[in-house]
Amino acid sequence: MDDELFRATYRKLADLLQNDDGAAAKMFEANNHIFNAAFPREFSDIKAAISRFDFESAQTQLVHAMMAHYEVSDEQQ
Repeated sequence: MDDELFRATYRKLADLLQNDDGAAAKMFEANNHIFNAAFPREFSDIKAAISRFDFESAQTQLVHAMMAHYEVSDEQQ
């Protein structure tokens, strides 16, 4: 996965969620393959929160997934 594309997509979704923007649902759906690949364990919970329009919970889960993803990536280097 292209790290630059992943980070840009992550930042866009996080921004939409933070601003309680309904466009987050469409953006997530359009890029769900990226988030599923990056966060396979957390993906279904993030998806469920977004589908309920619980953007605060989705953002929290997304941030925690990102932190865990980069902890693992750093350990693998």
